[in-house]
Formats: sequence, C-alpha cells, structure tokens
Amino acid sequence: MSTKLLLLIGALFIIASTFIKVQFGADTIVTVLKFIGLFLIVGSFVKILIQNIKK
Repeated sequence: MSTKLLLLIGALFIIASTFIKVQFGADTIVTVLKFIGLFLIVGSFVKILIQNIKK
C-alpha cells in the first residue's frame, strides 16, 4: 500500500472514532479506532523515514 493511502486511512479512523463518540458515546470502540488510526499514521511516517534513509 502507498504511504499516502495509509495516512488517509489513519486519519479517517480517527475522524470516524470522534464521530462515533459524539453520536453514540461508545468509549471502547472509539479507543480501539483511535489506536488503529494512530498506528497507521505512525507506521506510514516510519515507512517514509526508512525510505529517506535508504536513498
């Protein structure tokens, strides 16, 4: 998967978790979605760093 796509998906997870919290107030689902989103964003930044170091 491309790095930009991973960043976008991570951001969408965080936005979706915020929306779910506002609509339903479900805390455990929101926490899981935020962790997945942050994991994807951090993972894509690490991927960018590794690619830049290899160059």
